[in-house]
Amino acid sequence: MGIQQTIFMKKYAQSEKGKIARRRYNKSLKGKKNKFKKELKRRERYKKVIHKFTFEEWNRKKRDSFGVCKLCNKFVGIDKLELDHIIPLCKSREGQVYTIDDIQPLCSYCNKVKD
Repeated sequence: MGIQQTIFMKKYAQSEKGKIARRRYNKSLKGKKNKFKKELKRRERYKKVIHKFTFEEWNRKKRDSFGVCKLCNKFVGIDKLELDHIIPLCKSREGQVYTIDDIQPLCSYCNKVKD
């Protein structure tokens, strides 16, 4: 990729049209899937843990909760549920394997204040 093309791409990304395109992509299924993978990779590097579940399994788990937080039992909607590790990453052993049974969907408030 040439320098002029890189400069053009940066200008496009900062323009209003580029921002709208980025928001639309982030709301699409492909964008959500890529964001999910990127977040899991960041977490894996943090403690060298291994996540053995897919985006589809996580979506199924959210759908099965019907948009209700597991801790406070409030309805927040399926899209607003966040991934929570039952055994926190800070307390996990190095190289620990997380499966779909080791995570739960929580609302953002419960996910932040959970001990």
